[in-house]
Amino acid sequence: MLSKIFGVALVFVVIGSIVGEHKEIRPETIYSWAWDLLLGGASYCPVDLAITDPDGLVLNKQGSEIPGAIYEEIDIDEDGELDDLFAIPGRKTGDYLIQVIPEPNALPEDTYSLEAAVNGETIVLAEDVQISDIPSEPYVFNSIPGCYIGAYLGCGSDDLSCENISDFNQEMGKNHAIFVRYVDVADSENLSHFEWAQEIKDNGAMPMCIYDPWDGLDAINISDVGYFASECNELNTTVFIVFGHEMNGLWYPWGNAPDNYTSKFKEVAEIFHENAPNVEMCWVPNQNWGYPWGGTDYGDGYSEYYPEGTGTYGEYVDWVGLNFYEKDWDEDNLVPPDMFVANIRNGQDSADFYEMFAVGKNKPMLIAEMGAFDPNKDPTAPGERDPLNEAEQAEFKNEWLEQAYNVTTLQEEFPRLNAICYFHVSKTETIDTQSHSFYDITADYRIPESPNVYENLISDPYFIGAEANSPPNMPCGSSPANHATGVSTDVNLNWTGGDPDVGDTVNYTVYFGTSSPPPFRETIGPYAANQTSISYSSGTLSYNSTYYWQIAATDNHGASTVGPVREFTTQQATTLEGHVGFYRAEDPGDPTWETPLVVRFFDNATGIEAGWSPKYATTDAYGNFTTDSIEPGTYDIGIKNYTTHSKMVNGKVFTPGNTTAASFGTLVEADCDDSDKTDAADYSRVLNNYNVRKIADPTFWATYDLWKADYTRDEKIDASDFSAVLNNYGDRGDIFYYTH
Repeated sequence: MLSKIFGVALVFVVIGSIVGEHKEIRPETIYSWAWDLLLGGASYCPVDLAITDPDGLVLNKQGSEIPGAIYEEIDIDEDGELDDLFAIPGRKTGDYLIQVIPEPNALPEDTYSLEAAVNGETIVLAEDVQISDIPSEPYVFNSIPGCYIGAYLGCGSDDLSCENISDFNQEMGKNHAIFVRYVDVADSENLSHFEWAQEIKDNGAMPMCIYDPWDGLDAINISDVGYFASECNELNTTVFIVFGHEMNGLWYPWGNAPDNYTSKFKEVAEIFHENAPNVEMCWVPNQNWGYPWGGTDYGDGYSEYYPEGTGTYGEYVDWVGLNFYEKDWDEDNLVPPDMFVANIRNGQDSADFYEMFAVGKNKPMLIAEMGAFDPNKDPTAPGERDPLNEAEQAEFKNEWLEQAYNVTTLQEEFPRLNAICYFHVSKTETIDTQSHSFYDITADYRIPESPNVYENLISDPYFIGAEANSPPNMPCGSSPANHATGVSTDVNLNWTGGDPDVGDTVNYTVYFGTSSPPPFRETIGPYAANQTSISYSSGTLSYNSTYYWQIAATDNHGASTVGPVREFTTQQATTLEGHVGFYRAEDPGDPTWETPLVVRFFDNATGIEAGWSPKYATTDAYGNFTTDSIEPGTYDIGIKNYTTHSKMVNGKVFTPGNTTAASFGTLVEADCDDSDKTDAADYSRVLNNYNVRKIADPTFWATYDLWKADYTRDEKIDASDFSAVLNNYGDRGDIFYYTH
């Protein structure tokens, strides 16, 4: 279960019940113990807890890695049994993982309940769950310790203003965490949406797409939604999707149709949740004063449009939200006191949006659109009046901003209001007030430049901005050393990297080749930010060649750092000149091989075959052969034809640029009936003539070609010949056995 709420400190409590007995949890008791955890005891509780914070620090009954955190077993519900309680100060942004662990003496039928208490609110994570049903995955508590600040900066086809992100952030004195874009579902494959989203991500912020079906709910092409979801997933950052905003109004093609809307929301949510786990599905109606605005009245204007329920991938709705503006409805050029609170708490039909949906549905809340503009002194007919001057308009907007961004109000009234996006744009629109309609006026909602009250308000640390992204660490090569010579042809490129931002990932682009600057080779990763030692196999290189290499590091926000070009030169090749004699039973005078000679090199110290071994060679008529490109070192060398090794020539030293000689004696064929395989016939020939000696009966020896079974050429059939057959049994081809 995923929960997202705000608070300065976290308190987790687990209550145990024996054999299904239900126990009520009194929140006031939990809070009273939150910072006075001095009680202990040693009585029965069916589970323990282990909690991991967003930085991977762990708190459990055995101890705490989280500074200031407390784990206590106390009798919270005063039933004589100990319950488990966590308290964690200085809550962080991110996921807290809570693992429930049954105690050794817990029965399968025993139950537990798990709750989180934050700033006077209680979140139920589990209630009366049996020990036998403890989930294998931990409970997830997503912590948002404050309110994200966001903005829409215009730039749409109907907008009169457009501001870029960096200028806006600089003007407001704080990097904003969310930026908004309006996307038509039918335009889902427009690459400019994702280029914009990547820019948002590169600025350390999160994109919010107001994803609207402008051709109507029934015209939605599911493949468009799937494509958009896949592209969102590729961004690898949180993406807010507001589907069909202000669906309770009559002014959009998807509006005032609750059954069709909720059905389509669920369908769209399932696609996003399946294909883009990083997406947060947001349900955002218009504030309901005046509902149904000339359309059909289906209820309170909220509840009938809510996509209730859980799909395959979790609840359909991740965030709930509202859109509303202050436009001086009562025409007094003043912002009514507590108007911001009233928009949320005092809806039509006594609808308290915050209580009904943020608390009632256990959801974080956002304001997706919010702004202020006073049209009541606009000179446009028919409501002609003296226009507000710039200072008066700024005063009106700032009154609204001081209500909306009041930290005390947000903390006490709306601790679950975790994001507010300001509508920072000038556009042409029609505005209705209490007794006037203003047609096609220029409505400038932009935040006043002077005095910039907004800048001062959001400077409070309660408002969460975008963390400035740090680029990856400079990739610094550690080996081969720059300008190194005599480098192995099987060298790995090694460098130090990483990223200073915990949670970031880094891809490394390798440039490598024999020219400078080196050409692109490939991109590897992603690697965790704390993985600082990276190694890359360059493959088998040429001898006596100079290579250039360079590494570029790119983090998941698109920030890059490029390392310097480095170079090294590989070692010179070494050569083996070998000689081997051989004796063929079929034609003792034939000085040629029928198959290539295989030469194998084994490390003299470890006995392990070298990675570049074997080498292949052919002999001349005298049994001489040459093989080159041998790594310098000391080796034991064996030769074979097909599968039979010669006796090793041990301890041969190879130095760069030099030639080493080795003689491998004589190889003699071990196939006494010339069938090109060592089989039962060869075995029988040796066994049936065991201990026969040529000197004792030369006629018998010659008559039955026993010399063919005398593999060791000592003129007798004995154990060495028997071993030759056994050692090569089943092999095919010209099989050779070593002798001097």
